[in-house]
Amino acid sequence: MCKKLLTKQLKAYHQYHTKCWTQITHFIGVPLIIFSLIILTSWAHIRVPGFFDMPLSWLLSIIVLVYYFFMDITLAAVLTVIFIIFNVIVSIAMKNRPSWISLQVFLFMFIIGWVFQFVGHFIEKKKPAFFDDFKQTLIAPLYLTAEAFFYFGLKSDLKKAIEENE
Repeated sequence: MCKKLLTKQLKAYHQYHTKCWTQITHFIGVPLIIFSLIILTSWAHIRVPGFFDMPLSWLLSIIVLVYYFFMDITLAAVLTVIFIIFNVIVSIAMKNRPSWISLQVFLFMFIIGWVFQFVGHFIEKKKPAFFDDFKQTLIAPLYLTAEAFFYFGLKSDLKKAIEENE
């Protein structure tokens, strides 16, 4: 939809993630962090008694996905499936409420996810993109989804636009 914004955001993110090993660590770390944050935000609920009860994780997922759909429908559709799966797993396994187990799972996944992120940046020898622009934290899932598309030979025009003038 907004190809110029998408290209600009992904290009900025790409500058911090050029090595294969950095991307591999992020393919592990980013989903772990997202899943852990869905656990954490599922503990808070938006309620209208007797009518409506929605975990905050669903609302935040919708908001982020609307942003992604604004930039690219195909990438956002894939991320929608992933976010739904993550939210459903959390709803079933963690019951959308804090417990000792959900706290442990949250902490473990959050910490391990960030360890993978920082190992990737140690390999890259560059600081994380969000150190310069916090919005880049929202771009990570979109970038990794685009990278998966590139791996399978899809969205080559986007890949070329991101990588030009490296």
